[in-house]
Amino acid sequence: MAITMANLCRNCENTYGMKLISGSDGLDSYVRWVHLIEDRDVPNFLHGSELVFVTGIGQQSSDDSWLLDFVKKLYDKKAVGLVVNIGPYICSIPKEVIDFCEENRLPLFAIPWSVHLVDIIYDYCHRIVASEENEVSLANAFKNLIFSPWDRDAYFNTLDRKDFKDSDNYSVVTILLTTGDEEVRDFDKKNLRFLVHKQLGKLTKKFSLFTQDKYLISVIDGFTPEQSESFLNELIAFCKNQFPSYNIYAGISPVCSGYLKVASGYTKSLSAVKVALMNNHNVYHYSEIGVYKLLLSVQDTEVLNDLLVERLGKLVEFDKKNGTDYVPTLKCYLTNNSSVQEVAKKTFVHRNTINYKIKKIKEILGCELNYEDKLNLMLAFYIHKLLNQ
Repeated sequence: MAITMANLCRNCENTYGMKLISGSDGLDSYVRWVHLIEDRDVPNFLHGSELVFVTGIGQQSSDDSWLLDFVKKLYDKKAVGLVVNIGPYICSIPKEVIDFCEENRLPLFAIPWSVHLVDIIYDYCHRIVASEENEVSLANAFKNLIFSPWDRDAYFNTLDRKDFKDSDNYSVVTILLTTGDEEVRDFDKKNLRFLVHKQLGKLTKKFSLFTQDKYLISVIDGFTPEQSESFLNELIAFCKNQFPSYNIYAGISPVCSGYLKVASGYTKSLSAVKVALMNNHNVYHYSEIGVYKLLLSVQDTEVLNDLLVERLGKLVEFDKKNGTDYVPTLKCYLTNNSSVQEVAKKTFVHRNTINYKIKKIKEILGCELNYEDKLNLMLAFYIHKLLNQ
């Protein structure tokens, strides 16, 4: 997916004579790709997190004053570094450019004209691709672990070789980006994955990211649930600016010890994100989803639907035929501790009317609304919410 500037440019001075001039504080940034750009009006194909090379060959200028404006535009496009080819077109880097890069944590390098840029750009692109292939290999190993845990040969050697041990503690985080009705664009999915990678990379080096269906899955080695929540809160705040038209939800598994518990962690984090979506709440821990633990573990949804019809079916049908509102009245009654006064207050209806409605509900359902009846009916309302999300 990405490699940091520090890793990409390691030993660059010895290998290519490429010297860091300023902006060293930005070397922890991740690099998405490498481009050679000569147009001072920085092109729109930059999506952020690119390393840019420039020779100045396309500039019609007698001095290097254009370079500051060029650097500012790169910064606005969220480039993560600039390599200036010192030679006949750029004689030196102006001090104001050096100061701007230092102040804004934008790594600035100078490389001599004698170096063939095609060689270094090829090298860097190759290393970015190799880094991505390494991540894909790790992700596939975790996928095999989650979906085929009995096939030890499909994941054990890869995980162990990449320092993810069977004795380690893992957290699984499932993230969903959604607009509600519209399909999320592939470009935005890739951007989200890059942002998650970037945010996680600041906190730990031991994680894996992969997509499964419409979800982005992260398996993190050594994170506590509290660390996972802190990371997600930062990510969600950032994504609300980056993706203002989307909603983002996440579910966090309990910490699971050992390889064979990762599959269970995945299932639990998936349950948590589904409840987050249902309740329009950005982040849920699995430990917070209550009765949904039970309901989401039922594989056969017909069983749930049968229970829903048995408990609430008669009342739903009565409302449809007679235009009454007994179902929402019952729900309000149950969620307010069977307080007629509270239901009357919340629905702006006289309490005598509420008492009449409750009497009719008992007649239609054929029950007395005792403790067991209320428990079964609340369960039916939970099922209804789950099946109609």
